Amino acid sequence: MKITWEITDDDVAQVSNLVKSFENNPFVIERRRRNLERQRPELKESILWRVLIGCLLTTQQRSSPDSPINKFLNSEDFPLDYEKISNFNDIASQVEKKIRVVNGIRFAPKLSNQISENFDKLEKGGWKDLLDKVKTLNDLQDPDKIIERESAKKIAELKGFGPKQSRNFLQWLGLTQYEICLDSRVIKWLSKIDFPDWIGGATLSEDKSYNFILDKVQEICARADIKPCILDAAIFAEADKNRWNESNVRENWLYPES
Repeated sequence: MKITWEITDDDVAQVSNLVKSFENNPFVIERRRRNLERQRPELKESILWRVLIGCLLTTQQRSSPDSPINKFLNSEDFPLDYEKISNFNDIASQVEKKIRVVNGIRFAPKLSNQISENFDKLEKGGWKDLLDKVKTLNDLQDPDKIIERESAKKIAELKGFGPKQSRNFLQWLGLTQYEICLDSRVIKWLSKIDFPDWIGGATLSEDKSYNFILDKVQEICARADIKPCILDAAIFAEADKNRWNESNVRENWLYPES
């Protein structure tokens, strides 16, 4: 079977117009600052753990500025940070209790088990491998699509991750420019420019099909001279109807000095 998929000039124009429309949006500005200008947090266990938690919590759940998840992640005394969770006797049980008290966050049992399994794996020697992966990206003089994809594939081995959240993890840290999370908001916007209607959740759960679709996103971005991570930010800004502002766009936990 051969699939023909042609990127048109109109597709490229729509991508360019969207990014131009939101170039001054705080969410897009922050993405540019972190991912393109490389103003990133220090890569250490506590930061990586917080991003890991954020990725799991936002799986199949909205993370707009005023969402329960965003407020939970930015709470002054975040109950699931690395230091606190290190002192839990029964991680799965205690994490579930912490999540259940937050109205609007679903899947508490599943999330608590995933968090517990990941913590156990990392504490049993996994931290070195994870830190090595992110530092490889962080130390690059120039972005490298191949290394970004290889790193995402390794991050996808974390419990509860996969092609989408592995990209989210790396992009959240500011480490990628080409590999993005093809989540529901991105797919919904792509459907406006006649991306194939067979793109969906099942398709995006497999590496081969995910990479095939992302290659096309990267192609259209290359023709528009726009980095995919900036297109992703513009799509989010549009979906959240300009609710991001300077006071909520920079996660305090990721940038404690701000």
